[in-house]
Amino acid sequence: MPLNPSRTGCAIFRNHRGGAGLKWIFAAIAGAVVLSACGTVRMTASGERPTPSMPRATGLTVTGRYAVRAVWTLPWSSPPSAPRTSVVDGVGAATIVMRSPAHWRWVGLPGGPLWRERTGREPQTLVSTITAIAVLNSTRVMGSVQTGSGNSNLIAIGASTVRRAPWPIPVPRVQELSAGASSGMARTPLGHAWIVGGTVVQPAIPATAYLDPGLLAPLFHPIVAEVTPSGHVIRQVILSHLVVGGISGLTREPDGSLWFGINTGRYEIGPQIYRGSAELAHWSPSTGHLAVFPVPHTWGNQALLNQIQTEGSNVWASLQYSPDGTNSGRTTFLLRFDTLNHVWSAYPAQGGSIDAWTLTPTATVVSVVHAGGTLEIAHHIVARVQPGYVLVGVEAQGSRVYLVVSGHHRVQLVAISAR
Repeated sequence: MPLNPSRTGCAIFRNHRGGAGLKWIFAAIAGAVVLSACGTVRMTASGERPTPSMPRATGLTVTGRYAVRAVWTLPWSSPPSAPRTSVVDGVGAATIVMRSPAHWRWVGLPGGPLWRERTGREPQTLVSTITAIAVLNSTRVMGSVQTGSGNSNLIAIGASTVRRAPWPIPVPRVQELSAGASSGMARTPLGHAWIVGGTVVQPAIPATAYLDPGLLAPLFHPIVAEVTPSGHVIRQVILSHLVVGGISGLTREPDGSLWFGINTGRYEIGPQIYRGSAELAHWSPSTGHLAVFPVPHTWGNQALLNQIQTEGSNVWASLQYSPDGTNSGRTTFLLRFDTLNHVWSAYPAQGGSIDAWTLTPTATVVSVVHAGGTLEIAHHIVARVQPGYVLVGVEAQGSRVYLVVSGHHRVQLVAISAR
C-alpha cells in the first residue's frame, strides 16, 4: 500500500475582522515570509493560487502519485587511494537520521561514506568507507571499518571528534576477510553498542577439497560484546553452541534481544562463496537463551543474511549470495520469518534483484531493484533513475521515503511522499 501523503506544508494566515494597526501589518509580513519560504506564489488568470512548485532531484524521475518533497546535496569525491568513479561506493541499507522533515542529521551507506549535517555550515564527510553504523543519540555515532589488511577498527564519532581504535574483542581473520566490522552493530539504551567477533574453532585451510584455488576461512564460535564508545568492553559472551563461518546483520529488538544471520560452512575467499547453509539466530543477553532457525535450503544454501529488520512477530531478512556466478540464476531474495508459527515466506523482486530495502511504519516493503535503477513500494514502481545515476540507499520514516541518489560525481538525499 502507498504511503500516506505528507501533512507538512505552508501555514496560512487568515485576517479576522477587528484586527488593525500593527497587528495586521505583522500578520501580513509573517504571511509573506512563510509563503516565500514555500516557493514563489503567482496568481492564475482566474485568481486562484496554483500548487507551489516542488523541488527537483538531479537524475531521478518520480512517477505515479508520488512527488519530491526535499533535496539535499551531500559532499563526495572518490577517496585518493581509490580509482575515480562517478558513483559513490556502497549500496544497501542506508542509515538516515532526520532531525525534522526539513533537516537531516546523519546519512551513512554500508561500504560508502558517513555524512553529518552541520548547522550553518556545509555538511561534513566523516568517513569515506564505513561498514556498519549504530546511532547512539543526536550527537554520537559508533561505527566499524575494515582496513586493507583485513583488520576491524571501531570508530566513535562525537560532536567534534572522530576516534578510531582496534577492535576490542577477538576477530577471526584471513587475508582481507574479517568477521568483526562486517557483522553489523546495534545500539543499546545506555549509549553503548553490541558488536561481534569470534574465537577460532578450526583454522583456515586450502580449498583443495573442491579442486579449485583459494583459501577456506576458519570456523569459529561467535562472540557478542557490549562496548562503550571508547572501546571499553562491558561484557562479552562466547556463543559456544554455534560453529559458523560467517555472521552478519546484527539487530537489536525492543526487548533487548539480538537477531543475526549465520552460515554454517566455511567462507572461500578465492571465488567468494559460503560453503554452508544460512540460518537465523536469536539470542537474549538477559536470559542467555539461544535459538536458531534454518533458512529453507532452496533459498539459504551458500548464502548469508546480510540485513535484518523486525516488525511485530515477523523478522524480515535479505539473502546475500556470492558474486562468482555459482548462483544458478537465483535472484537476491527478501524473506519474512513468522516467529509465532516458524514459517518462512519469500518476497522476491519482480524481475530483478533487491539491492536495498526497508519497511515503512505500516510494514510496507520499499525496495531498490534492477541494479539500483528503480524504487518500488509494494511492487509498484514509484521512481526511476536516469542513465548514469544509481539509487544507493533507502530509508522510510513517517509518511516519507528518503533516497540516496548518486551519479556523475554528485550525491543527493531526496525525500519523496505520496501526493
